[in-house]
Amino acid sequence: MNLRHLFPVLLVALFPAAQLYAQPATTVYTEANAAYKRAEDFFGKGLYGQAQEEYGRALTLLRPANVPELEMLRTKSELGFATSAVRQDLPDGEKLILDFIRKYSPDPVSNQALVEVANYYYNAKKYDKAIEFFTKIPTYQLTGEQRAEVRFKTGYAYFVQKKFGQAKSQFIQIKNLESKDYYYPTNYYYGLCEFYLGNFDEAIRAFRIAEKYRTYRDIIPNYVAQIYFLQGQYDQLLTYAEPKFKDSQTKNRENLAQVIGQAYFEMEDYEKAVFYLEYYADQTSALQAEQFYQLGIAQHKTGAYQKAARNLEQLVSVDSKLGQYAMYYLGDCSLRLNDRTSARNAFGRASRMNFDAAVKEDASFNFGKLSYELGYDTDAITALQGIAPLRPTTPRPKP
Repeated sequence: MNLRHLFPVLLVALFPAAQLYAQPATTVYTEANAAYKRAEDFFGKGLYGQAQEEYGRALTLLRPANVPELEMLRTKSELGFATSAVRQDLPDGEKLILDFIRKYSPDPVSNQALVEVANYYYNAKKYDKAIEFFTKIPTYQLTGEQRAEVRFKTGYAYFVQKKFGQAKSQFIQIKNLESKDYYYPTNYYYGLCEFYLGNFDEAIRAFRIAEKYRTYRDIIPNYVAQIYFLQGQYDQLLTYAEPKFKDSQTKNRENLAQVIGQAYFEMEDYEKAVFYLEYYADQTSALQAEQFYQLGIAQHKTGAYQKAARNLEQLVSVDSKLGQYAMYYLGDCSLRLNDRTSARNAFGRASRMNFDAAVKEDASFNFGKLSYELGYDTDAITALQGIAPLRPTTPRPKP
């Protein structure tokens, strides 16, 4: 790479070629090395413009002195000059680095340049550029720890872009390599990739390794519990998750409580479901429709009708099967609380939805009956005429 055109004319003028040729190599080395050290000091302080200037000064001193002993200092100065340009986001920074790599490849110093610029983009969260340079690094030339670092950072750059398949392809190459710094992080992010890709058994295996490390120990239980829930393995979920919930060090215990509560709900153990679902509701500012529904039904099943009614009322505008069921059970709660007007309104809403025929029929009957009792004779006749005669086999709706 010809660097002659990269430096200010002023610098060249300060050191006429004839004078430099006349200087002994030791004198040139002393002055160039001093400039290089100043550059390194500036670079370490993040003063990349001043660093680049000093690297350039060293190169100007070294260029006429074609002495093999000075080649290492020249090479390091070239690398520093190019790297400083990258750190300043200068337009020619990337070209300087690529020129340096082409000039010195396959010398290990070219790998050093690749790693340097890749790490810079990685730390700057410019993940597309980081991937571009990480993938140029010939990992077969690296030590095990160096290879783990490159593979991990490449995988992480893909991961934050939600490219889970590509991230996994990097992590899988080093997840069994017991690297000092990357073994547990690799298994954690590999587990997350498998989780998001739906490969739950593989995700659990990776999580079980990662949770041995303190950074991930208190985060992973939520993922493992979700996996067991999605697989319908409720007994395993409860065996694993309840002790974790009782541990105050576990992160996001409210989310763990929700999953445990959902498991008990699916098992129709509503007494235990209520405890966890109420804990989640108390810790969360906003519940989703299904969460209001599960909590309300569990409270209804355990006789907490006032609480159940308050939660089921949140679904009054939900036009779905879940909303139809919620209005039906809200009507039942209101009846048990001796609030026949509210019960009539809730049954009326359920009767106007067509998602479940059995619920519609039973709600229509209750709406007609309550309308008659409350003096809404026209509504009562219309509702009762609009349904088929109730059959003994008509199932009572279940949640």
